Amino acid sequence: MKKTIVIVLVILFLAGCSEPVPSELSEDFEVTYYSGAMHIEWGTTKFTANALGEAKLVESKELVETTKNFTVTNEELLAIYATAMKNNFFSLNELYEDLFIVDGGFSEIELVVNGTRKKVKMINADNYSFSEVEREIVLLINSKRVAK
Repeated sequence: MKKTIVIVLVILFLAGCSEPVPSELSEDFEVTYYSGAMHIEWGTTKFTANALGEAKLVESKELVETTKNFTVTNEELLAIYATAMKNNFFSLNELYEDLFIVDGGFSEIELVVNGTRKKVKMINADNYSFSEVEREIVLLINSKRVAK
């Protein structure tokens, strides 16, 4: 009986430890994503969006830059925000870098939520939590690339 009570208490404790899934964006919500190769002429991608739904995608390759302005939905931004919260984005270090790799790529994500600004950068490195947030952003970018 005592064992059952302990197990129930542990389950209740662990259930209470998870971050709540956000149901709305703060008015100041912003996301910025910047990614590319260490050799800038190989191409970069910069994506920005805010709580008003205004978004911009700037891509460069071989010194040619293209810009696309479009709108994003509240649901699309909430997916990014929820993924960030689920993966403790605001607890990540500011920089992850592998100094032994001299040729590779970088990715940077900056989020603003309720007056808190957090920027995390990967240089030739990987972090699961960061990658989950990046995956959500890239899915959104790819959906807007093909949209007419």
